[in-house]
Amino acid sequence: MHRVFEEYLHRLLLAADKQQLREAMGGIAADFELHNFAYITIPRTVKQKLRAISNYPPDWVTRYQENHYERRDPVVSRARRLSTMFEWDPGLACRERNGIEQRFFGEAADFGIQYGLTIPIEEAGVVVAATTFATDRRRPAYTASVRRHSPVLQFAVYCFHAHVRQNLNRSHVAGNLSLTPRQQQCIDLCAIGKTCPDIAELLKLKPRTVTYHVQNAKIKLRARTIGQATASLIPAKKIW
Repeated sequence: MHRVFEEYLHRLLLAADKQQLREAMGGIAADFELHNFAYITIPRTVKQKLRAISNYPPDWVTRYQENHYERRDPVVSRARRLSTMFEWDPGLACRERNGIEQRFFGEAADFGIQYGLTIPIEEAGVVVAATTFATDRRRPAYTASVRRHSPVLQFAVYCFHAHVRQNLNRSHVAGNLSLTPRQQQCIDLCAIGKTCPDIAELLKLKPRTVTYHVQNAKIKLRARTIGQATASLIPAKKIW
């Protein structure tokens, strides 16, 4: 398990965009035989937009977002109320005798989503996001894996959320020019002492490609050194 989590943290550290984040979380989920996951932010008002990183079927993700299903999703409703991890299945809607929620679970079932573990994420006492690991039915092996690995999964989810907040909610700009995710990533790694060959090995790139990204970043930032480049970066809000 130590190796699995170490590999997950390594991939998370190097993730520079949504696709790489999806692969990192998808990787640790698969290692624990939990093949579907969805991380969503939970809007506090109707004007706020839901954000999601998931390996659920794309058609379901699109339908969920376009129809604002987070407003009727019984799993999200329960996450807001409980703020602790919990397992769920379509019986959740039946127990609460809610017709709208039963129809929601009926639609989700069409995409193979009928059972899962959900881990809410709190900030200042308010649930702001949640991650669900889901499957098409309650299998003994799946249930056993969820329960056995829930502490590790919870820590993985918190790390994931922190990385999203730190990296996808901001970008780095200099004047009117913004760095590409790869340029920013290379500069950040240089700033903590990594050499271009080190970075090339970490990112599975050629050393000259890393050098190219670093030089272009320095040109954009009008910097001679990595220290000057890092100092000249201005955090800016980024919508993802």
